[in-house]
Amino acid sequence: MLFRSPEVMYENRITEMVRDWEFRNRYQGITVKDYLKYTGATMDQFRDNFREAATKQIKLRLALEKIAQYENIEAAEEEIDKHYADLAEEHKMEVEKVKNIISAEALSEDIKVEKAFKLVKDNAEIAS
Repeated sequence: MLFRSPEVMYENRITEMVRDWEFRNRYQGITVKDYLKYTGATMDQFRDNFREAATKQIKLRLALEKIAQYENIEAAEEEIDKHYADLAEEHKMEVEKVKNIISAEALSEDIKVEKAFKLVKDNAEIAS
């Protein structure tokens, strides 16, 4: 596994969140550029709005990846194939196109994280 800098991961996640924000708001005719103009905010200030959530999401992801590693959680070939099929159906694309966009390694990591999350959830003891 390559070393990934959390700071770079935070910035990448913030970029994804800004892109998602614009995608959701574009249907209402609002772009990030328009939003910045109307609010007088800078792009850095706008991105800072997402920093706390992005940081929490990345820390959770890194913790779940570590749990998956310690628990020797693996993604079976059938699980990867099913994930590809589900994504293709969800996005109304051919499976081969999805495979060209998302590597099997990335999909495998996502599956491992999902399984680690389920492991933690299933074994959590809630104190009252």
